Amino acid sequence: MEELFLMLSAIRPMGEELVNYLRSILVAVELRKNQFLLKKGQVCNYIYFVKTGILRSFYTDENGKETTKWFMDEGNVITSVDSFFSRTPTLEPIHALEPSLLYGISHQQLFYAFENMDFSRHGIEILIRYHVLNERRISALQRLSAAEKYLYTKQTQPNIVEKVPDKYLATYLGITKETLSRIKN
Repeated sequence: MEELFLMLSAIRPMGEELVNYLRSILVAVELRKNQFLLKKGQVCNYIYFVKTGILRSFYTDENGKETTKWFMDEGNVITSVDSFFSRTPTLEPIHALEPSLLYGISHQQLFYAFENMDFSRHGIEILIRYHVLNERRISALQRLSAAEKYLYTKQTQPNIVEKVPDKYLATYLGITKETLSRIKN
């Protein structure tokens, strides 16, 4: 949990009341490899900090083909953004690619902290950080060649490139597994 508090304190110092509130309400979630954090059709009620592990969010097309939307690893915050904020069922499940430990805060608890605990600036900074990262990733995936996509991801998310199975990494990059294999060789 201390890693989460270090990340949050780097954004803005936290008062004792906020720290005590977070310590009292954060839930630890342990996932086994391939265990689902969120299944398609469920409403995402929590936003999580990843202490250990790698998680994958994906969607399945009408032909049953899976496409990875994103990976989140240690030190990152994860949720099903649309489901969490709109309170609607998700179309994109999230599962653990390796044993993982997460700390979660519920939708209600998060908004209580925003309104009553001087936590809004933390939320704004995290939202900005992930929005910028997502915009950069989308831009890279749309304009770069297959090899450049791989190199970009290797540079920006080295842990993902090293640990994620090629079948998932290829769908994340929007290339075939065979193309990824050729690029890596």
